[in-house]
Amino acid sequence: MPFAETKLLKRLAEDYDDATPQEDIDVRPWFGRCVWQSNNDVCDDQLVTMTWEEESIYKDGISSSRSRGSKTASIHMIAFTEKQCERRGRIYGSQGEIEYDSKMIRVYDFATREAKVYYPPQPGGGHGGGDAGLVQQFVKAVSAVRGGHMNVAEAQQVHVGCSLEDVIRSHAMVFAAEEARLTKRVVKWKEWWALNVEATTG
Repeated sequence: MPFAETKLLKRLAEDYDDATPQEDIDVRPWFGRCVWQSNNDVCDDQLVTMTWEEESIYKDGISSSRSRGSKTASIHMIAFTEKQCERRGRIYGSQGEIEYDSKMIRVYDFATREAKVYYPPQPGGGHGGGDAGLVQQFVKAVSAVRGGHMNVAEAQQVHVGCSLEDVIRSHAMVFAAEEARLTKRVVKWKEWWALNVEATTG
């Protein structure tokens, strides 16, 4: 342990001065370096608005009598807050609304005018225990498939709560939002998906 500590402290003590070439400075994440003097362009305050138009639901190629209603969602990500790595939000539906933060979930029913509050377990750790929870559920899904108890699609839904396609689409939406931010324009999802995903994957 003393050897590792010595190596770490030596690394942390490294610094640059006026004689250090700029290209050498740019390629390293110097510890203690002022963020305002670095080439770090990570967004620290972003508001994304997403809209979905009403669309028909298809099953086995046949249109259902039901449809997905139009929706609007917004997310505000900000670095400078007391609630570091915590989520807060509100979901409005036709029958009620859901309010949540990293400690509780409140469900209000428009018909009964009653609210129920839930307090999920707080295991602690990265992202409120979410990091360890994702790994745990992934291992359960793999075990269920390898043991022959479920196929892949079933295991994804039961243990992970989403499919691989859901994961890819949610990540792709983040890239589309970043393109919208950098180009200062509205990004049309279907066009973006066709150009950046379908066209590149064949």
